[in-house]
Amino acid sequence: MKSKRIYKLLVAVFLAATCVFGMATPVLASPSPAPEDVFPEEEVTDLWDSALQQDVVPDKGSVNDLRMTVNSTESTNSINSTTSGVYPTRKGEILVTTDPYMGSVPSGHAAIVYDREQVVESLQDGVQFGTNHWDDKYTLTIGLTVNSTTLAQDAAAAEWCAGQRGKPYNYNFFDVETRDRFYCSQLVWASFHDLYGIDLNTWVFGQAIHPAELVLSDQTRTVYTHAR
Repeated sequence: MKSKRIYKLLVAVFLAATCVFGMATPVLASPSPAPEDVFPEEEVTDLWDSALQQDVVPDKGSVNDLRMTVNSTESTNSINSTTSGVYPTRKGEILVTTDPYMGSVPSGHAAIVYDREQVVESLQDGVQFGTNHWDDKYTLTIGLTVNSTTLAQDAAAAEWCAGQRGKPYNYNFFDVETRDRFYCSQLVWASFHDLYGIDLNTWVFGQAIHPAELVLSDQTRTVYTHAR
C-alpha cells in the first residue's frame, strides 16, 4: 500500500513538472521591416537611374532587324511615349516597372510573362495571373531576358511561377528563401534560382531583392523599354 502511495505521488510530481516546465511559452513573431527601411528611397532612386541607362538589345532568338525605336504622341491624351525594342510576349521574359503596385514593394514591380495576354505576378493578395498589357498600366515598362537560359528554360521558369499561384504575399523582404509566400521580384528570382541556380540578385539590399536589381543583374539584359 505504501509503495502505491509513493508511486502515485511520483506520478503527480511528474505531471505537475510537465505542466510547469513543458508549457509552451508564446513567442511573438517579430514584425517584418517596413519596405522603406529595406529599400531606402535614395538608394532605390540611384538604382533606377542606372537601370534606365541600360542598352536595349534583341531578345534571344531575335535578329537585329527586329529592333526598333519609336517616338510617338498618343493623340487621345497627348502623352508623349518612347518605345525601344519589341514588347515582351514570349513565355519566360521578365517585366519590370518603376511604378509601385498597391503599396507593396516601393517604387517598383516585377512579373514574368506567361503568354501574350498574361503574366504571373505577386500582388498584395498573393501570386496570380495578371494582364500582359503593361504599357497601358504603367508609366515605364522594362523587358528583360536572362542571358544564359534557353527559350525552353525560360518557359519552364514561367510555368514554375504559375505553380505558385494561390500563395500569399511575402511582407518579409529579406526572407527570400521561403517558398510558402512571395513578393513580386522574389517570385521571379526564385524561379531561375531554384531551377537553374541563376542568382539575379545584386545584393545591394542584402538578401532582399528590389525589382530594379533584376535589370542591373549581370545575368540579364534589357530587350524592351517604354516610357510615357
